[in-house]
Amino acid sequence: FFFFKQKTAYEISACLVGSEMCIRDRSMSAPNIIVKLLTKPGCLLCNKSYFILRKLKLKYAADIKLVDITRNKNYAQHSNELPVILVNEEIACKFKASEPNVRKLIEKHLPSDFYTAKEE
Repeated sequence: FFFFKQKTAYEISACLVGSEMCIRDRSMSAPNIIVKLLTKPGCLLCNKSYFILRKLKLKYAADIKLVDITRNKNYAQHSNELPVILVNEEIACKFKASEPNVRKLIEKHLPSDFYTAKEE
């Protein structure tokens, strides 16, 4: 039997690959959207949430930040609700990542001409 260690969101965020490098390196005037994933070590639901956020990052060029609530006491009130996803400090979802909820909140914070400016 072979056992494979599942990579955590912390390990994955340290390396950028392929299209993620392009997102990081391109000089696109991206909207100032900060998506925070409140997490703690060993949270498997948080890891699943991180994969959803990576997919949305490619579409919206949002800045994804992992916040370890065991080290950052500003978010300690959410310790029993993990994972929690915040978009510009507004709660998108708790307990379980919901891609439609996160997408809807990101789009709420986009400038009205975001899609037309991208197509030019």
